[in-house]
Amino acid sequence: MRRMSNLACDAIVFVIYVLILLPAILQAENKSKAYIELESMPQGRFDHVAFEYSGNIYVFLGLHDYQEPPMPDDFMGRNVLRYSINENSWEIYDSIATGSWAAYSCIIGHNIYFAGGHKQAEWIKDSVFSYNINTKELFVLTSLPTPLSRGRGFNYNGSFHILGGHNGYGPITANYVYDTSANSWTGMTELPGGLERYAIVKFDSLVYLLGGRGIGGYPTSNINLIYR
Repeated sequence: MRRMSNLACDAIVFVIYVLILLPAILQAENKSKAYIELESMPQGRFDHVAFEYSGNIYVFLGLHDYQEPPMPDDFMGRNVLRYSINENSWEIYDSIATGSWAAYSCIIGHNIYFAGGHKQAEWIKDSVFSYNINTKELFVLTSLPTPLSRGRGFNYNGSFHILGGHNGYGPITANYVYDTSANSWTGMTELPGGLERYAIVKFDSLVYLLGGRGIGGYPTSNINLIYR
């Protein structure tokens, strides 16, 4: 009986500890999932691109201000912004001689590639550039086969791929690959339908295209493709 009594006491003590500690544990867990406010960017941006490289985040292109077109040329985000993850600090890393928004982009090694995008709401570009993060050099590359914007770019086996987008008239089925060694573009199998402003996820050798806006300009949830 005494042993049973001791077990009962231990159980009661355990329950009390749980009741006391559980709220603190849950609160700590919630805090670990909370947003952490970082240092503000030195310049606001939207429709820009960003990449992590060697422990820093680099922000390129986009707009830092907006008004109804025509927009002043200096609204373009030509400053390259760099964020130190370890130090939680921003700096203006460089300034480049090109600007656009809603461009295709990807990172291959230490080079950032940009293609197309908007100069003005009605002006879509076909220009292509690469930027060496280490040397801060900007190179002009072979232009796109046609002006494009609002699609997605990605690194696939060391080549710059772009899919879909907008050509000024509506969503398109474009599929182009840029060969970094030959400085040339090649047309590939087109998308089954025009698509822009979709989400893209690369996993192993597959590229997932999710949602977006199709022909007619309406958002869609039933266009989900795998590119390989």
